[in-house]
Amino acid sequence: MSLPKVLSELLHAVPGRADTEPPRNTAAEQASDASFPDIFALWSKYEDVAMHFNELIASLQPLALG
Repeated sequence: MSLPKVLSELLHAVPGRADTEPPRNTAAEQASDASFPDIFALWSKYEDVAMHFNELIASLQPLALG
């Protein structure tokens, strides 16, 4: 195989080149496409649930000790 042919094949294999197949949208990329308000709403709901259980544990702890 000649050097120009090898170089041509290597250049076609470089990711991000216009003449190559476009990258597929992976699950990680789809997750990163979530908008900021959606992420904030999810985090806020998580914090509400965590605080509820923290309060529940704090109220049951004295009952268990006493």
